[in-house]
Amino acid sequence: MEVHLDSEQAAMAQRDRKGKRRPQGRTATPPAEVAARTGQILTEREAEWLDRLARDPASFAAVEREVHDQARHQADLYVAGLLAKASERAEMAEHIAGVTAAAEVPLRPVEKKKRPLVVRLLGGLAITVTTLYCSPRARTGKRRGREGGGLYPELAAYRISEGSSPNVQAAVGRQVALLPIEQARGELARHGLELDEKAVRRIANELGTQMLASRTRDLLRFRRGECPAGEEFKGKRVVVAIDGGRVRVRTVIKKVRIAGKIKRQPFKVEWREPKLVIIFETDEKGRMAKGCRPLIDGTLRGPDALIELVAFHLHRLGAAQAKVVTFTADGAPWIWARLDWVVAQVKLEPARVVEVLDGCHAVHHLSLALQALSLSEEERGREYARLRRLLKAGWSRVVIKELEALAAGRPEDSAVWREIGYLIRHSEAGRLRYDCFRCRGVPLGSGAIESTIRRVLNLRLKGTSLFWEEGNAEAVLQLRAAVLSGRWEERLERTREAMAKDRRTDWDWDPPECLAELKALDEGDEESTQPSRKKHSKRTAA
Repeated sequence: MEVHLDSEQAAMAQRDRKGKRRPQGRTATPPAEVAARTGQILTEREAEWLDRLARDPASFAAVEREVHDQARHQADLYVAGLLAKASERAEMAEHIAGVTAAAEVPLRPVEKKKRPLVVRLLGGLAITVTTLYCSPRARTGKRRGREGGGLYPELAAYRISEGSSPNVQAAVGRQVALLPIEQARGELARHGLELDEKAVRRIANELGTQMLASRTRDLLRFRRGECPAGEEFKGKRVVVAIDGGRVRVRTVIKKVRIAGKIKRQPFKVEWREPKLVIIFETDEKGRMAKGCRPLIDGTLRGPDALIELVAFHLHRLGAAQAKVVTFTADGAPWIWARLDWVVAQVKLEPARVVEVLDGCHAVHHLSLALQALSLSEEERGREYARLRRLLKAGWSRVVIKELEALAAGRPEDSAVWREIGYLIRHSEAGRLRYDCFRCRGVPLGSGAIESTIRRVLNLRLKGTSLFWEEGNAEAVLQLRAAVLSGRWEERLERTREAMAKDRRTDWDWDPPECLAELKALDEGDEESTQPSRKKHSKRTAA
């Protein structure tokens, strides 16, 4: 691989007759010469910096920044030299062979003709590398499309992806996960990485899409039974909290072409519900364990897609060997109706599975039931305090009977019966046994997922006049979830390894029809002579 110190603008401008880029800048300087030159530059400027500090000690901040800027530029030159020199080593041929052999898409032999590409380094320097390319073995005659096909084996070995060094991609992705594009661009510039808005957006979306693609590949391996179970949750208390948020998604209605070019794209904006899950370890009192790194994931593709992600993550983290697995959520039917599917897929032992209705939601529906009875404010407050204590003590059946007695004579379509029905459903499913949950050290609420919705979605993807294309929202959600969960480096490493084998970034998948599969499973159990599966009430026994 050849490394040239072209600027990005020069590299884009230097083209041959066929329109291909041809590097014309000087080749990378050997690292030893860069190191010697760095010492010389610092020595030459030492007197200037000393004079400034002696005249004005308050200029220390400016001097410190100048020193770091100079060192950063020299560091990029040094890295470019290292890259050029390492590529000349004999071991590089072995790495190229290993990359091509491990590729997911069968590749043709390495082409003798090399291709020039612009790569940006962490200090902001854009270099042009002339490197080998392997095209896909099977050619369809159609255009490659956005998925990509071939590999640059040398760049894949170095984990260089889409024109950015690994650290540049990580720095941009992390800032965009935490801040809006313009603020992220400003923070990157403060650290010497000058990028325009389009470049920041492109690099962040590429990393988020790569994370989605690697997740989809692992998910499909899990579906085929090729994903081994882990041991991270072995012997631990695990909590799975699920809920949905809200973001606005932009959908193009029609592309308007003028003189053969797309000039306008009329679009509509509508609210969508991203569904999120947080999986974490708890201590014996039901609190999140100290030092725990929760797993956060989510999608806009609907309830079945999220439920399959829940099963996938529980399997790969070894939840089947956990001491207890607790599912906690609000009263959304789409969650509770699909949990049996998760239990079957992950092969969880039913006796170790607990379902908990968030205590705050249960109390809220108790309040709504009393409100529908048209009691006086004083009487309603007294009854609320009494029934609330009974509900939290696990006496849900007593609370329901009390409410039914108070609602006697009310019409069937009264709101009070709707709230009573809500409590009955969850009581019969064993999700209101808060006294047993305390004894088992199980959390009584879903505060973890409520906080996750706020931190992941509301503080970054939801806002006034803020709307997203679905793919971009999915990408940023992945980036932010990885940062806030403390699993950033883990996700990066897994993504880089996956993209070194396959550059395709197609992340869509068709989720299973969980409810239909559950129905078929129930029908099969009824026809079988074996005992039927245990239901929710048996799972929650103390």
